[in-house]
Amino acid sequence: MVVPSPGAAPPPGGPSSPGGSLVDVGGHRIRRNTLWNLIGQGGPLLIALWAIPILMREMGVGAFGLLGLVWAMITILGDFGLGRAGTRYTAEALGAGRAGRARQILSRVALGQFLIGAIGGALFLALIPRMVSLFQMEPAVAVAALSGFRWVAFALPVFLLTAVLRGGLEAAQAFGVLNTIRGVGNVFVYLLPVFVIRAGGSVVDVVAVTVAVRVLMAVGFGVALLRELARFGGEDAVPVMRSVPGRSGVVAFGVWTSISTVVSPVLVYIDRFLLAGIVGLDAVGRYTAPFEAITRVLLVPAAVAGTVFPAVASLKGAGGIQSLRRLFGGATRGVALAVVPIALLTILLAGPAVRLWLGADVTPDVIAVVRLLAIGMAANALAYIPFSVVQGLGRADLTGIFHLIELPIHLALAFWLISGWGLVGAAIAWSIRATLDSTLLFLAAGWLLRRESDPVPAGAAP
Repeated sequence: MVVPSPGAAPPPGGPSSPGGSLVDVGGHRIRRNTLWNLIGQGGPLLIALWAIPILMREMGVGAFGLLGLVWAMITILGDFGLGRAGTRYTAEALGAGRAGRARQILSRVALGQFLIGAIGGALFLALIPRMVSLFQMEPAVAVAALSGFRWVAFALPVFLLTAVLRGGLEAAQAFGVLNTIRGVGNVFVYLLPVFVIRAGGSVVDVVAVTVAVRVLMAVGFGVALLRELARFGGEDAVPVMRSVPGRSGVVAFGVWTSISTVVSPVLVYIDRFLLAGIVGLDAVGRYTAPFEAITRVLLVPAAVAGTVFPAVASLKGAGGIQSLRRLFGGATRGVALAVVPIALLTILLAGPAVRLWLGADVTPDVIAVVRLLAIGMAANALAYIPFSVVQGLGRADLTGIFHLIELPIHLALAFWLISGWGLVGAAIAWSIRATLDSTLLFLAAGWLLRRESDPVPAGAAP
């Protein structure tokens, strides 16, 4: 591969050329990128399925429940929205031939994310004792929780910076190197805790190892991003700004994506925290195992959406509206064909499959949770594509509004159902919320795509 020297214009049809090879809708590039995402996110799945029962058995249900809370926290606190904004506008800039502008966007977003992480980490650190006191757990586990949550607080700036680095690789369509790093890192996220526990380590040691792996992944993403951006040259290939926004546009988008990026994981994982406060940490352990297993199916829509989001932004920058519509329809059909049969099989075979995985003494409520979550998983999977389209078109305000509407509804519903039905109530609430979210996103994506106008051909009358 020939790497252009800094400041040199890219070759015709090269990565920085508007409408060039950066996005090949429905063609080789989209399929290849989706395959890379499946490998990077699906590869660790087998390790996770092997590791979770071992950790649950050897750590104890309570300690494993604590680890489940830590996993949820890393996801919830892993991006406050500017990372998503960086991906969207970097992809649009690259699609419009504005490589210099793309670098400027990424550098500003990275600095903003790191500062937000430092402030957020300090606030989270101060709130940890109060938060731990709200959970029903044994004194020894409570002490471990204080130390484990502090590891997350100290690493928060790195977690947020990681979102920017990973998003930059997505915008540059560098899914091969991105998923190599992500796949290897996620394998160690599940593999190393097993070795730590079997070597006599504690749950705090497991949390520390998990955080260390995430930090090393951030370093890998950073090095890879610098190498990938060199492919686009040092200057803009197109003198016209097109629709790439200024700083205020990125910040406005970032504010709304911050709402979605913070609220959305809360909607996904708040049931664990409510279970910890209402039923106890043992319930979190029994709920976490089936939840982690069934939601691994979401790696399929996540793999597709990971390519759709930057592709939508690039197509918008290049004016490819018809291609964008075809992309939405094809991606939605692909996800449905892949996920719906899995959900149906899960509902039918949940009993024997869960007993084979977790043991013959698994309780009936855990099997019921798997069946209920399969319904919500299917709805959630379908929502990935319209979510990526809505935000890729720059309307993060819509996804933010939807999530703000859903939050109080889900909190009230989950609290009521968990108080009455425990694990089963949590699964019912989660599935209802996922179905509502999917419905709203499909309505919004359809409306936006109908509103988008095709570019006027050169020489045509306005």
